[in-house]
Amino acid sequence: MENYPMQEPPAPKPAANNGCWKWGAIGCVGLGCVAVIGFIALIVVVMNSALGKQAIHVATQAAEMESNMSTIKKGIDQYKVDKTAYPQTLKALYPSYINEERILHMNSDPSRPMYDYHVPEADSSSSSVILEGEIPPLTSDSKPVKVRMTLDSKFDQIFMTMKDGTRVNLPVQKSRTDKSD
Repeated sequence: MENYPMQEPPAPKPAANNGCWKWGAIGCVGLGCVAVIGFIALIVVVMNSALGKQAIHVATQAAEMESNMSTIKKGIDQYKVDKTAYPQTLKALYPSYINEERILHMNSDPSRPMYDYHVPEADSSSSSVILEGEIPPLTSDSKPVKVRMTLDSKFDQIFMTMKDGTRVNLPVQKSRTDKSD
């Protein structure tokens, strides 16, 4: 018998590109795209609804009110330092402590009323409400949103009353930590 050198078997043929991993990946990516498109469509529908528009309106107005109330509170605090008493009205802050009178009005609109100011008593707690304002409703079937600031500069009450009378608390900024002007 002759000894023949051993030959290596031929290399396997490349697998066809139609395996289960490929089709599984295509299916997952396709399903993911459909889910993203559906989520975007849902957001568009909600934001164009009356409730979505009210939410955007309230959020932008509340941010401006929080900024104005913080500015007013700084003026009140400085007034108290200078005069050893709280001002009796918000008008007493202008022009010495607040440089723009419009800030004293809700949402910086001089045609709107001034914020409600509650002069703190000597024994007032830090959680006593000092400033209050209202965000006007966007539609006639909704009610105004209340914004309240306490003596310790916290926005502890921002709520909306629904048509049926239920009260919905909205997320609030717990305190203003930035002391810069």
